[in-house]
Amino acid sequence: LKDLSEIVAKSGKSYDISRALPSQRLAAGNTVASSSSFHQSGNVENDIAPVAPLRALADEFDARAILTAHHAGDQAETVLLRLARGTGIAGLSGIPEARRLDSARLLLRPLLGIPPEVLRGIGAEAGLPFIEDPTNHDTTRPRERMRHEVLPNLEAIHPGASERLAALARECASLDPA
Repeated sequence: LKDLSEIVAKSGKSYDISRALPSQRLAAGNTVASSSSFHQSGNVENDIAPVAPLRALADEFDARAILTAHHAGDQAETVLLRLARGTGIAGLSGIPEARRLDSARLLLRPLLGIPPEVLRGIGAEAGLPFIEDPTNHDTTRPRERMRHEVLPNLEAIHPGASERLAALARECASLDPA
C-alpha cells in the first residue's frame, strides 16, 4: 500500500484508505494490484464484476484484497450511463471504492478520483507498460461510446467534468444509507 500511496500523492490527490476500510487493516504483503482490464469480458457495467476470477486471483496470491486501476474516467462513465438510464442516489454513487469479494476479502478501487491521463503519466514516468483492453474502442458498446464520444465533448464544454462527476459519486455514496 505504500507504493499506492506514493502514486496517489504524485497525482496531487489525497486518498485515505481508512475512509474505504474503516474497520479493516490490510498487510502490504497480501494485497494484489490488478489493472482494470483484468476482466476478459471488457469493462465493468453497473459494478457487476465477475467476482469468480477476482476470487481466483486472490486465492493464487493469498491476498486479502484486490486493487484495480479504475479511475475518474471510469467513474464518470458509470455515473452518466446510470443517469441516462434513470437512477437515484444509489446509482449516482457510481462504482464503489470498496466492496466485499467474500467474507474475508475486499475489492478496492482507490484511484477512482484520479483522471486517467494522470495515471498514464505516472505509469510512463515509472516505466510501466500501458495495457488496454481491446474492447475499449468498440463504440457499439454504450460505455465505450460514452468514453469516446460523450465525455470528450463534455470535457470540451466543461474541462474537469469527469473529475466533478467522480466527486458527485463520492458525495452520493456518502448519502446512501446502504
